[in-house]
Amino acid sequence: MSIEGVIREEASEIATRVQQSASRLEKEYAELQAKADEIKAQRDKARAAPDRLLNFQVKIGGDYSCPSCWIERNARSVLTPRPSPNRDDIFECAACGHKITITY
Repeated sequence: MSIEGVIREEASEIATRVQQSASRLEKEYAELQAKADEIKAQRDKARAAPDRLLNFQVKIGGDYSCPSCWIERNARSVLTPRPSPNRDDIFECAACGHKITITY
């Protein structure tokens, strides 16, 4: 085989090897893109927290509001009183499970 033929065959083998990595790279890229989207959503939530705090209503009607649902998800949820073995008042959110203990 000529020098040109050997070099061309080498190039063909390299191209095949590189091309075979394309599907792995596509998968890796998609995973990184999903991770970037997740980080962006968390960043946006963190940036919105001060504004949500300004608009937080501790009580709506006769019910206390869950601060976690409001700050983290911009959702209104009710804190429900729970029985306590101590003299503490315990409130729990049915939506997110956030608990607040008021100690006297």
